[in-house]
Amino acid sequence: AMQETLNTFTTKDFAQAVVMSALGYEVLELIKGDANFVRFVINVDQDHAREIWDSYWKREIRVDAKEIMDQIHNLKSRIHSQGRR
Repeated sequence: AMQETLNTFTTKDFAQAVVMSALGYEVLELIKGDANFVRFVINVDQDHAREIWDSYWKREIRVDAKEIMDQIHNLKSRIHSQGRR
């Protein structure tokens, strides 16, 4: 498993991972935890991730609806195809 660095951002928030990936930031890795939760490691630095998420809460982000749905489908597929480790 790759280590979290200053150049990556890790979140357990599915919506956050969907929005980030819809904006073009790659989800590099999914880390499955014990209680059926997943951590998403995203290719964006932490400061920029915080700025994006602030913009999200201020309703300033505009993303194509199809892109959001594609990323929901994509991430759910990756979660379910990963199996247990």
